[in-house]
Amino acid sequence: KHASFYFPDGNLVILVEATLYNVYRHVLMRESELFSKLLSPREGIQCDKRFADHKPLRWDSVTCKDFDLLLSILYPPCVGDVRTFADLGTTDWFSVFTIASDWSFNAIRDLAITELTILTSPLQKVWYSRKYDIPGWEFDSYKILCTQSEPLTEEEGECLGLKEVIIIGGIRETYLR
Repeated sequence: KHASFYFPDGNLVILVEATLYNVYRHVLMRESELFSKLLSPREGIQCDKRFADHKPLRWDSVTCKDFDLLLSILYPPCVGDVRTFADLGTTDWFSVFTIASDWSFNAIRDLAITELTILTSPLQKVWYSRKYDIPGWEFDSYKILCTQSEPLTEEEGECLGLKEVIIIGGIRETYLR
């Protein structure tokens, strides 16, 4: 049982790796379209009897660390305490973003985008904007890559691909003249 996210009065038991979580079903249903559909009483099944300690909802596609990060946003230690987020780094926010995107936690996805906009490099933004269709990130990042004083690194070139490197090189050459 998880030390922080196994609530004695919770009504949804979730198994991640070898750890049991007991959370409030209505919070997940309110914040996630996926959980709203998955746990909807319209299915004709009693949700509170469906996922208990002896028969939890298994979530194999996530790690405890990543699930803890998501739950720390859904259940902050002190309501409204933004210091909770101050401890999260770029890797943490990418984890939150990925889970929020995959599980349709739209408000949390937007929060992660806001935080990552500040924390990430232009190259990371290009990659994530392509993978997850984040409006504005790709254009803004290309603008930075085209106007920066330093040339692209080998790593950036490999990540972007030959076509993009040629386009950026052409724009940079025109811009720097």
